[in-house]
Amino acid sequence: MVARLLRVFRRLGIPGMVALLVVATAPTALARTPEPGALPAGTLTVVDLAVEPTQPAVGDVATVRFSVRDAHGAPVSGLSVTAELRAPAARYGADPAPILTAIGQALDTPGAYEVAVALNQAGRWWIDLEVADPLGRTATASQFVVVAPTLGTPPATTATPLFLRSDAWGAYYRLDPATGSLATLSGQVVLSAAGHWWVAGTRLVAQGPVTPAYGGTWHLSVELRDGLTGQPLPTVDLGDIRASVNVGSADQPAISTSLALAPDGSRLYLYWARQLGEGWMSHVAVADPASGAILLQRELQGAVVADVVWGSLTVSDDGAQLVLAERATQAPDRSGYRLTVLEAATLATVAQHRRIGAPDDPLTACILPYPGPTGPIPGDAPRRYSLCNPEGIPGQPSLVIWDPIDGTVRHQVTLDEVAGEAPFYVDGVASPDGVHFYAVNTATRRVLELDMQRGAVLRSSSLAPGPDRRPSTFNRFVDWIFGLVVPSASAGVLIEPGVTIAPDGRELYPA
Repeated sequence: MVARLLRVFRRLGIPGMVALLVVATAPTALARTPEPGALPAGTLTVVDLAVEPTQPAVGDVATVRFSVRDAHGAPVSGLSVTAELRAPAARYGADPAPILTAIGQALDTPGAYEVAVALNQAGRWWIDLEVADPLGRTATASQFVVVAPTLGTPPATTATPLFLRSDAWGAYYRLDPATGSLATLSGQVVLSAAGHWWVAGTRLVAQGPVTPAYGGTWHLSVELRDGLTGQPLPTVDLGDIRASVNVGSADQPAISTSLALAPDGSRLYLYWARQLGEGWMSHVAVADPASGAILLQRELQGAVVADVVWGSLTVSDDGAQLVLAERATQAPDRSGYRLTVLEAATLATVAQHRRIGAPDDPLTACILPYPGPTGPIPGDAPRRYSLCNPEGIPGQPSLVIWDPIDGTVRHQVTLDEVAGEAPFYVDGVASPDGVHFYAVNTATRRVLELDMQRGAVLRSSSLAPGPDRRPSTFNRFVDWIFGLVVPSASAGVLIEPGVTIAPDGRELYPA
């Protein structure tokens, strides 16, 4: 399987290391005779091993409880506990490598321990336990489990999951960082508001013939899914749209879309632009996400003449305004943008700036940024941030703070310190309160923390592990970075390299 390996997820500022508990496709396997119970080694013995639930299904987190005794039958405390999930022995060759590793914790009862193992895939699995004391004495035990399949997406095991973009288009992983429970949801974007998450995507279905000369008609709809339960929500139907096909394409529609959500989750904002001939016409609509009903819509005045138009719709921190950033390209020397600020309640235009043929304007590259994100900065004055290449030259990332009302750049902070010799791996994320920005090089693990109000660098750090750094037992995680810490652990999960932040802003997770 061609895959970009999952690299590492780490806490910022925590000396110990944190990793994901993930699952990959298991090989065809034959079950060996189950051997539950104690397998003594040295002077330690694992006893009273029990797994709950006894009949697990995909999405469950198995709790493995057991006790450890010494040669005299006395309880032994202060041990490290590791659990690995692996497939049974393959038809040929040695046992498959584990696809999940977890760190256990001690219970209040002397000599008693537990470890949580996320069961993300149906099938037959071995849970292999190992306990060790500071002197290097160990004991192992194994428990065979059969994980039943489930229909649809299992519900989340936490109210504050992380959503990680898959390498596959239109898919996200939902991860519980406390247990490693992992589920896949279909969608192009994750929207969050008021402590809840939605996975959304636009769907275009051709209605009749499509030709390069005359284009065609497509039916546009927005599909929503509850990010916690995985259940589908009412579809937002935007009707049929007449459009040309993309330049150089035979049947792909020249239609650009973007979605945004009100901070309280009560309104879904939709943008779409379509090309007819040489001009692109843009539209904005407001919908009720609970019912799928269209509440208001309008067409923006004036067409944009371009070969390609990309659009991004975002909502201000207070929910009062929409910021629509459109980037247009007609030729290498004809790049430009249109920036429109709208009242969220009425869709009336508050301000608009339009510059075509402005490749040297930093906002041409930064209102719709690459490689990183863009978003609002809280405060009395309207400000936005973008991680981008303001000079239009790949490999020269900066954090740009700009004003959408007057269309000016207020701060531009170069990120050479974090870019180093791997500038194409720079990504970033804003803290949930919008005060700080973390620029992360996912290749070198360098991190910069920036104050977005002042456009200043606050501190720098490195998340790369030292050669003598041991895995932390914090939150029952074990770190594995390409096998440097736990050589037998590996993953084939397809996750887009990048960085995300915990909902409470306390943990930074680069991948």
